[in-house]
Amino acid sequence: MVALQLNARYDPDKDELEVVLPANFTPGKVTIRHSDEPEAEASYPREDMAWTDEEWARIQTLLQPASPKTGAEIAAQIREQGGGWENKGITDTLAWLDEQKRRRRERRKW
Repeated sequence: MVALQLNARYDPDKDELEVVLPANFTPGKVTIRHSDEPEAEASYPREDMAWTDEEWARIQTLLQPASPKTGAEIAAQIREQGGGWENKGITDTLAWLDEQKRRRRERRKW
């Protein structure tokens, strides 16, 4: 499947849609879809997929978050697991990261 994104201007007074096609546009079937949701524009239509109905249902299930959490729930989970950086004695995260990289490089020397 080849996808081409075009920008268009819609004039509601005249009920006209103006589309400027690129110079290398190949004549053929064109389908125009409209959506106010950015995620819907990025997704592919179901009929363009080569999956069975069972596979498609499984994919849709896998794409759903198992148990979405609020920020407060995530913070509580971090506290339950022993806290954040400060509880591990890390006061400068950049220095800590640089030290981790240095240690890894030393361990992997030939």
